[in-house]
Amino acid sequence: MGVDEAGEAPPGSGTAESEGKQPPSGGRKKLVLAAAVIAGAILITVPFLLSAHSDGKPSRPVRAAAVAGTPLGTGSSGGPAGGHTSVSPSASPSPKHSGAAKKPASHKPAAALQPTPSHAETATAKAKTGAGTSGGSATPAAPAAHALVVAASGECLSRGAGTEGIQLFQDTCNGSADQQWKIASGETIRSSGKCMTVAGGATDDRTEIQLSGCDGSASQQFHLNGTELLADQSQKCVDIFGGASGTVAVLMGCNGRDNQTWTLR
Repeated sequence: MGVDEAGEAPPGSGTAESEGKQPPSGGRKKLVLAAAVIAGAILITVPFLLSAHSDGKPSRPVRAAAVAGTPLGTGSSGGPAGGHTSVSPSASPSPKHSGAAKKPASHKPAAALQPTPSHAETATAKAKTGAGTSGGSATPAAPAAHALVVAASGECLSRGAGTEGIQLFQDTCNGSADQQWKIASGETIRSSGKCMTVAGGATDDRTEIQLSGCDGSASQQFHLNGTELLADQSQKCVDIFGGASGTVAVLMGCNGRDNQTWTLR
């Protein structure tokens, strides 16, 4: 009994005191452990976040490592929050790449447009050349001169001296200028700058065929209809009235005879 009173503590006194002090010690260890885990997670996460930021792509394993090593209470507030904060600026490289991709596209149309003026200038030069050619060819396009030969005698229609109002006649073909005729535009037949004309614009048979200054009147409209030398106004033919040299040309109704049959030579 004496030993119990002097050497042993009363039942429950020491146990209660030790048990009362242990819970605070265990809580501190848990806090220290949690802090160590968080610090380790941060140390592990930072390199991955830096590499993810430099590459422009967020790293998925970083968040998994932080969540796996962090207690539920602290990891959800520390690891993922830090992960989202660092990943959000990584969207900035994408506009840089898109801008870099657009630069070649903007240069290509400029390069493609450069040949266009040269083609346009070439087309303009060709158009000018063509216009010059067509304009220049208008002068050489003047009708060639021919002799008008009547079948009845084989002689040529002549204008003689070419004086105003002279009556046309047949004469031996000699290739001279007074036997050269041009069938010009507007269905006129010309020699020495004057026109074959039905005298006075008449339509009667045996009306003189003469040479007069060109005035564009209907009496100066003639054309070759096959072998007929036809006056448009009267629809009658140029006729050599007789077979001897010097026989004059007159207007006569078309009859198909050889003294109304003409060819160009």
